[in-house]
Amino acid sequence: YDGAAARERVDVNEYDVVVLDRDLPLLHGDDVCRHIVELGLPTRVLMLTASGDVSDRVEGLEIGADDYLPKPFACAE
Repeated sequence: YDGAAARERVDVNEYDVVVLDRDLPLLHGDDVCRHIVELGLPTRVLMLTASGDVSDRVEGLEIGADDYLPKPFACAE
C-alpha cells in the first residue's frame, strides 16, 4: 500500500519479482528499488507506473529496475 511497507516486506521476505509503482506514499518507489539493488537481492523489479515519459523510463532503469511498463498499456504489450 505504500513504499515503507514495501521496503519492510523486501527486508523479511524473498521475492522473485516485485511489481513496483514509482509514486507510492510514505516512501517513493524509486527508493524501494534502490534499496533492493543496494541489498544485492536477486529480486527482479518491474516498474508499472503512470510516469511514462522517455526520461522517466530511462531514470527508472538507471535506478535499477529490470523493466519498465508505463500505464495505461495495451494487453498485447
